[in-house]
Amino acid sequence: MGEDQDEDMVKTVATVIATVPKLVIGVGWSYLKLKRQAGRCSREMERKLVAEGMPKEFASRLADKFATEISIKRFISKMDLPGVRIKIHDK
Repeated sequence: MGEDQDEDMVKTVATVIATVPKLVIGVGWSYLKLKRQAGRCSREMERKLVAEGMPKEFASRLADKFATEISIKRFISKMDLPGVRIKIHDK
């Protein structure tokens, strides 16, 4: 019985080693795309706010706040991965 458990453990470790890099690359790529899209939306939002009459400084701060709300901690916490718990401390 101990030999079967050892064999299962080896298979489990091999599966984890094979899967984790794909997961990390997939999450990383999705996060980078999300950040790029947030930056584009932020610039567009600022442009439209200024065009509608909002002072440029205020529109810029608001757009920056929007773009910086996207963080890797928030991204991972929304994925609901089993065994992964991330605390987010909002100010």
